[in-house]
Amino acid sequence: MSDAADWLERNLAAAGEPRTLTLDERRCVEVLSSIARLYNLVTPGSLTDMISFDGGTVSVLMGGELATYDASALTRLVIASHVHAVRVAISPWVSHLDERRAKIIAADYLAENEHEIDWETIPGILEIRLSPRSAGVTDQCWDGHPTASDLAALADPERSPQSVTEL
Repeated sequence: MSDAADWLERNLAAAGEPRTLTLDERRCVEVLSSIARLYNLVTPGSLTDMISFDGGTVSVLMGGELATYDASALTRLVIASHVHAVRVAISPWVSHLDERRAKIIAADYLAENEHEIDWETIPGILEIRLSPRSAGVTDQCWDGHPTASDLAALADPERSPQSVTEL
C-alpha cells in the first residue's frame, strides 16, 4: 500500500524500535505522507522519536506550518484524509502529558543550544493525530469518515445542500 509505511518500518527498526505497522497504521502513515515525504517532515527531533502509536492511531509532532494553496500541505492532508478515511486532528501539543517525547526534545535542544529548557513547557509544536475510520458517514460519529466524493460535494455549491460558509 505505501512506500512511506515501508520506509517508516525500516527506520523504526534501524532506530532499535522494530515495528510491523497494522493496516490501519499504514493508512494513517499514507495520509501523513501527503504533507511531505516522511524524511522531509519538519519535526522537533528524528521522526522515529516524534511519532507514536496507540491502538491504530498515529501521532506525530511537527513544527513549521500547514497551509493551503501555495504551500498546499494542508489541502493535500485534507484530501488524503477523505480518500483513506482517516480522521486528522491538529492541535497544540501539550508536553507535560507526553513525557517521553518531551524529554527527547529537551535533550536535543540542550545539545544544540547549550542551555536547558523545561520539558514540561515546550512551546510551538503541533501534534497531528491520525485515526482510522470506516469510509462513509455512519450512525456513530467516532466510526465513520466522509469520503472524497462527500468532500467534492461539499466543495461544489451546486451539488451541496449547504454551502461551506454555512457549516
